[in-house]
Amino acid sequence: MEYIENVRSQLLEEVEPVPEADWNIKTDATDWSVAQVVEHLRLFEAFVGRSMKSALETEPTTRAEEKPIQMMKYRRRPAEAPQELQPEDMEFNKQTLLEELQETRNYIRHLEERHTSEDLAARSISHPNFGPMPLHQWLEMIGLHEERHIAQIQDIKAKL
Repeated sequence: MEYIENVRSQLLEEVEPVPEADWNIKTDATDWSVAQVVEHLRLFEAFVGRSMKSALETEPTTRAEEKPIQMMKYRRRPAEAPQELQPEDMEFNKQTLLEELQETRNYIRHLEERHTSEDLAARSISHPNFGPMPLHQWLEMIGLHEERHIAQIQDIKAKL
């Protein structure tokens, strides 16, 4: 959790100074705004939280092998989010969205604190590219995913 908390701090350092007037600006018709990137991160973390809860309610099965997920933070390979994790094309209130992002983190923290490392290693969730991944790797994935999008936010801010 320390890693993902550090990455979250970096994310907040990037987005908190963005003025409300710039929060929803799309610098290109096909790009996301800073707000949409944050909403995507919230949707992803909420998905991970729901999936972890479901997996933790089941009995352990065959352990999933750890996957080489470090590449997730690099933007060289374009990736398109699944439809359910794509933000709507709408305006988002900055304070509300940041509060909702914190709520998803609180839920992830709650799940992690209530379960042992063995619980997290013994259960898995399937990833569309990597296949079944142990839950503890999904926690790391949250941080890697945020790192990837911090770079995207920096690019957006440079164009504002």
